[in-house]
Amino acid sequence: MDYEKVFRGIWLRLLNSKSYSEPDLNAIGEWAKHKGLSNVSVKSVETGGFVKIPAIKLVSSEGTALFPKCLPDEVSGIDKKKNYLNIREEAWKKADWFEPPYVMMRVTNPIIDSLTKLLSAPRERIEGDFDHHITGIYTMVDCATAIEQLFPSSLILKEHTKTIREAYLSFYGGYKTAAIAALIPIVESAINDFLSAEAKSNLKLLEKVDYVIDAAVAKATLVHYEHCWIAKEFTKIEHLKLVDERVYLFETIRRWLKFSFFSKTSKYKGLSGLNRHLFAHGLSLVWQKPTNFHRLLGVLIALAWLEGWVNEDVKNSTLFPDRNDDSRLLFEEAQFRTEMQFVSQNIMAERYQKHGRIVPEFPTDDGWHLRASILSKKCMSDLVRPLKDKGWHLTVSDPQKDGEYILVEGVCKKQEISVALLYSCGTGNKTYKKLDENCQYILYLGAPYHQDQYAYGIKAHVGPLDGWQPVAPGTMLG
Repeated sequence: MDYEKVFRGIWLRLLNSKSYSEPDLNAIGEWAKHKGLSNVSVKSVETGGFVKIPAIKLVSSEGTALFPKCLPDEVSGIDKKKNYLNIREEAWKKADWFEPPYVMMRVTNPIIDSLTKLLSAPRERIEGDFDHHITGIYTMVDCATAIEQLFPSSLILKEHTKTIREAYLSFYGGYKTAAIAALIPIVESAINDFLSAEAKSNLKLLEKVDYVIDAAVAKATLVHYEHCWIAKEFTKIEHLKLVDERVYLFETIRRWLKFSFFSKTSKYKGLSGLNRHLFAHGLSLVWQKPTNFHRLLGVLIALAWLEGWVNEDVKNSTLFPDRNDDSRLLFEEAQFRTEMQFVSQNIMAERYQKHGRIVPEFPTDDGWHLRASILSKKCMSDLVRPLKDKGWHLTVSDPQKDGEYILVEGVCKKQEISVALLYSCGTGNKTYKKLDENCQYILYLGAPYHQDQYAYGIKAHVGPLDGWQPVAPGTMLG
């Protein structure tokens, strides 16, 4: 017996009777028996795990079916839900991201609310705004928990867990680009490992994404409708994503994987640069943005969650694991490496400064924030404080990145003083000449290093901060 044909026939007959909203249960039972079904029982129920739909449940020895008492577009509140999700999905799309699994709505809702207010703004504004939130979604401690407790139990990620752990520690040790580069190939590897050997060889890249997401949707559909037959109108993706939050989430992941991460470079519209082809073919360096590390761990967390819906052998919980000792220790190790990074950077800065140079830039860090911090600290302790002790009333500028200096200006008894403090003796002559226009003193941190090769044609006093004696008002300047 073709049960699909039998149940479909009963459903169509119910629709044609025009009484599907208030059906005659006895009549439906008789129709089922007439079709050859045995041990038939019929009752009214509500179906659906998220949005409840009134339905008739027909149970028989041959199978079970659900006949909704409404059509898909007649579900209570469906238009409002569609509008809400469309706006939400558009916000995620412009943020170049997807709805994150395991993350509580109390975390994501304020972010989405702020982004939806910017939907008419340029994409750069929205995606840039979202970058400030990404570390709040995938926190340092949550990433450690995923690495130690989620990925090792994942069939698609367990072989990569050591690499992911090393990338995590490298990122917080200062080697951000190396960490990002190590994670990008793992996303594609994980997608491949969802598939059978035959599917791997026969499917194209984007078809593999569809294969994985379709498998997850199919399982979620069975769960949503209690493994019962239901009319195909109720199993279409556009309807399911409105009534089942899991399917909505699957679809946002599908959209991001296909139209961002695996998108052809000519069609990629995102600004994060997290695109497999941009990285693999060296077409751009924008993928090196530090926030992409958090995005990549977010993708891997999503794939581990997705695996539980695709692979019967994986029993990942819908709840994120509570942190255990292993996760805590990894988190503490990352914190330690972050602290040691500041120590190491200061040591390296001092070593390079002795030779009139600055530490070479990393792709994700030009070192300016560290140098600005050192410059500010030395300025306040070794320049501002001694000048104040001499009686000067001072104003201090913010550290200036272009030229890397701070200006200190003072007045006392109608006299004025202007001092520039450079981070390094080996600063370009253009900066020296610019400062020479208004400053009486141009000082620098560290020892002299071929000073005459940089500070030529300068009228102001030029020299190391450590060798300069603060002048008092009334003293001849120069």
